[in-house]
Amino acid sequence: MANLYLTQDIIGTPSGGGKVTRDEFAFLQRLGEQVYPIDANIIKLTSDPFENDARFRMACEVFCRDIGIPKYVHIYSGSFTETVKFLKSKGSKISYTVAAHDRKLSIEEFNIVAGGYPHKHISDDALFDRYIEGCRIADVVICPSNKSKSLMESWGCKNVKVIPHAVERKGPALWPGKPNRFTVGYLGVGGPDKGLRYLFQAWKMLDIQNGMLLLAGNNLYDVTALWEKHGGRNIESMGFVDNVDDFYSRISVYVQPSVTEGFGIEVLEAIERGIPVVVSEGAGASDCVKPENGIIIPIRSPEAIVEGIMKYYESPDKIETAKSYSTNAGKYHIVYIANYYLDIWRIL
Repeated sequence: MANLYLTQDIIGTPSGGGKVTRDEFAFLQRLGEQVYPIDANIIKLTSDPFENDARFRMACEVFCRDIGIPKYVHIYSGSFTETVKFLKSKGSKISYTVAAHDRKLSIEEFNIVAGGYPHKHISDDALFDRYIEGCRIADVVICPSNKSKSLMESWGCKNVKVIPHAVERKGPALWPGKPNRFTVGYLGVGGPDKGLRYLFQAWKMLDIQNGMLLLAGNNLYDVTALWEKHGGRNIESMGFVDNVDDFYSRISVYVQPSVTEGFGIEVLEAIERGIPVVVSEGAGASDCVKPENGIIIPIRSPEAIVEGIMKYYESPDKIETAKSYSTNAGKYHIVYIANYYLDIWRIL
């Protein structure tokens, strides 16, 4: 019997979603059966999530006819309501990973920064109900954080488990020495709900003459107006980086200022490398932050970002403390996270 892995991402791309799908696909293979991927390399996606769902359902109908009915089907993100209904009617067990964002907060930030929210299937209650139904009827929903779990339960999902995203072990022994200058980093996309305007405001307030704010990731061109309005001086953008170590090796402190974020794997990547973090309460990865490795701050507060950054700028010894603490962060290693997934699948 074969199993299926479905995602509207492309498995294994050098992005947050690509890393998670790569890992989950490998975890599913450990059940011992052949796993077939159906992702955006196979399905030609449109801007309509419900049309995409219909295309995945058709692909699954062909799969069931030509190969057989899968015992386990794991889905990563996106809307798969009709696909889930079809597979459950065939007897498949469905697990579904969702890094849920807070709808209300996300819409508010888009309205402030971009002058409107572009995703009607999220902002319209009836469409959102249709969008989320597949999660409600799945056998289990896996969330990477307690914040995502609470949101999914508030939207009617019953069997919700928390499993953080996985990282590959780095550790301070494999990590270079201090950057040449005090450098604050952000890695990720530039969407309005990522909170970059608050980071820019904080950086301008700080005005650290010998410091640098280093940005990297996809779609950072979207934040150019924010940068010009709030950014201050000494800001550099690396754009997309193929090897994230090129980014992390240059920073002293990592900041995740998200207003709402299902997880934020970059926080965990920084912690694993012994880099201290300043993380908003809106980021699910705040679950992973301890006093030894970082600070949790309120959302939408440039003043709190300033305070968090200054803690490390004024006390470099705290950066060294974070470096030593990374040796205790191994519970997020890919080997341990894989076992959590396997335990769930084996009892479905």
